[in-house]
Amino acid sequence: MAIQHLLLIVFLASVLQAATSDTAYDLLEINNFPRALLPQGVKSYVNHGGAVEVTLPASCDFNVTVAGGSHKIRFDSIVSGVIRPGSITQLGGVRIQFEWDFLTFHTVQRVGDKLRFTGSEHAATFDQSFPVSNFVQSPRCS
Repeated sequence: MAIQHLLLIVFLASVLQAATSDTAYDLLEINNFPRALLPQGVKSYVNHGGAVEVTLPASCDFNVTVAGGSHKIRFDSIVSGVIRPGSITQLGGVRIQFEWDFLTFHTVQRVGDKLRFTGSEHAATFDQSFPVSNFVQSPRCS
C-alpha cells in the first residue's frame, strides 16, 4: 500500500511539473504542438489552467508561404488563448494577411501530422491545414 502511494505521488509530481512547464515553447510541446508556432524571443508567459498569455518584446511580423502565395503573419505583443492537448482555442493576438485584409486566427487544432487553422474577420473566413513539418524553426520577427 505504501509503495502504491509513493508511485501515485511520483506520478502526480511529474504531471504537475509538466503542467508548469519552464517556457511557453515547452507548453506547446506538452500539448502536442511544435515549438515553432511561436516566434523567437518570448519574454514571459502565464498559464492559468490552460488559459495562457504570452508576452513578446513587441508586435511581430514575418512572411510565410501559404498555398503558393506569400502572406504576412502578425503577432501582437500579447498573444492569448486556451491550450489543451491538440487544440488552442479563443486565440487572440495573431492574424494572417490575405490580399489586403488581416484575418484573425481563432483556433489551431492538431490533426495527425497537420495543423488546422481557422478564423475570420468581418465577412471573410478561412480554414487551412498545414503540415506540422512546416513548423520546425521559430520565425524571427522583422
